[in-house]
Formats: sequence, C-alpha cells, structure tokens
Amino acid sequence: MFHFTSTVPTAPPAEVIASDVTPTSITFHWLEPPCGHRHGHIISYSILLRSENDDILVNSERTTTSITVGDLIPYTTYYFTISASTVVGEGPSHTLAQRTKQIGTFFTRMSSHKLQTSFPNTVQCL
Repeated sequence: MFHFTSTVPTAPPAEVIASDVTPTSITFHWLEPPCGHRHGHIISYSILLRSENDDILVNSERTTTSITVGDLIPYTTYYFTISASTVVGEGPSHTLAQRTKQIGTFFTRMSSHKLQTSFPNTVQCL
C-alpha cells in the first residue's frame, strides 16, 4: 500500500498565455504545474489582475484553466498573476504582462495580387 502526503506545489502553473486580446478584454489560459512539481491534486488557482496603476481588478480563486476579463481600458497594460494550490496550500506564482489593443487599429491582408485594407466600422477618439 502506498501512502502519499500532499505538500504545496513547487512551481507555478505552466504555459500561461493571453489570447483573444481586444481593446476591452483579454482571455488568459494556463496548464497545471509540471507533474514533478504539483505535490498533490491541484484544487484551485488564485488569480490576481492588476492595472498599470496597480489597481486590483480581479482577485479570485477558480478551478478552471482559463478566464476572460472584460471592461478593460484600451491600450493599457495589465498584470495577470496566477498560482496553484493543493489541500496543503498555495505554491509560487507566475506574472504575465499583457496590453489591450488600441481602438481604431486597422488590419491589412496581403495576397500575391492585391493589397486589401479594412478599418473598423466605428472609430472612437479619446
């Protein structure tokens, strides 16, 4: 018979990335800490999202491996910090800086024959 004792993770969540970045929202994704660093079953993730002014926008725990945060300010840097926890406690954290997109950014597509440029339907001036 095996007896396994949990301890806190010794590594932060892995492969923390930002995707689906818009002027007002960001989706963050991550994986569990690497196998040799989990030291038990991961029961939750602690999440902190701060603005570049150090305002705390999100401070929560969750069991899923992604979060979408909305109502953000265009072209602003946000700091996403995440750590994993076992029943014993919380492990080390990882912080990712991500800037939201700028309003009015245009997109360009190029083919071998022509250049096609499009602008958003509405452009807001700040």
